[in-house]
Amino acid sequence: MEPAKWKLPKFVRNQYFLTFLAFILWVTLFDRVSIPLRFKQRSDNRKIEQEIEILEKKILELEKTISAFKTSADSIEKFAREHYFMKRDDEVIYTLD
Repeated sequence: MEPAKWKLPKFVRNQYFLTFLAFILWVTLFDRVSIPLRFKQRSDNRKIEQEIEILEKKILELEKTISAFKTSADSIEKFAREHYFMKRDDEVIYTLD
């Protein structure tokens, strides 16, 4: 009696099938547009979209600040005093940490 051999179906032993299988593996794993690379690009894209949303919100806040500066000189003075510690000539400012 012969030892049991693995009998592969005939279509698996076909050279065209093996070539096609090698091509599919190459395209999905090693090519420029491989599946792992696609997942990485998709996650990077989501991160960038979230960053865009955050930056758009900041832009809206800054546009509100700019419009407030255009309408009132008091708001400009308040901003300068709070952020740059500007003062009038006859004032003394004490900063507390």
